[in-house]
Amino acid sequence: MLTPLQLARRSIGMLAGLGVLACSLTLLYLGSHTVMGIGGSCGSGGPYEIVTPCPKGIGWIVPVSIFAGMAGLGLYAGSRLPVGPRLTELAWPALFLSLGYAFLDAALNAGDGVDWGFMVCAVTFVLLGGLPLLLLANRDNFLRVFWGPEPSPAQGRPARVLSIVLHVIAIAGGVSLGILIFHAATG
Repeated sequence: MLTPLQLARRSIGMLAGLGVLACSLTLLYLGSHTVMGIGGSCGSGGPYEIVTPCPKGIGWIVPVSIFAGMAGLGLYAGSRLPVGPRLTELAWPALFLSLGYAFLDAALNAGDGVDWGFMVCAVTFVLLGGLPLLLLANRDNFLRVFWGPEPSPAQGRPARVLSIVLHVIAIAGGVSLGILIFHAATG
C-alpha cells in the first residue's frame, strides 16, 4: 500500500512520463511526415551544397523527440500506479505504426503514382508495429494492458478509474502539446 505522498509522486511521474512520451511521438511523427513530404531527406549547413534544405525547426525536433520519448517512457514505467493501465508495452507499436502511417501517406501522395521506396518502408514499419499487437489478441493480455490488474479491496475500483482518467489526460495533453510545439517551431 502506498502512502499518500508516494501515490502523489507516482501519479505526477506517470502523468509527466506518459505526457512526454505522447508529445515526443507526436513530434517525431509530424517531423518525419514533413521530411517525407519534401522527398524524404534534407540537409542544412556544412561544406556541401544543400539541394533540399530542411524546413525550419526539423533539425532539432526529430533527435530531441527520440531522446525525450525514451526518457518519458522510462519515467512512465518507473512511476506506474499499482492499479490501472500498463501501456509500456504499447510504446513500440505506437512508434512503428505512427511512422508506418507517415511512410504510407508519403507513398500514396507522391504525385506521380505510388512511391515504392516509401511503400516498402511503410509495410516494414507496419509489420514491426503491428505484429507485437498480436500478443494482445487474447482477452487476458488485452485487459492487463488497458485495464490493469484487479485492485485490492483497500484500493478499490475508484483507484483504477482515477488511473485511467490520468492516462487519458496525459496522452491527450501530450499530443496537444506536441502539435503546439511543432507548429511554434516550424511556423
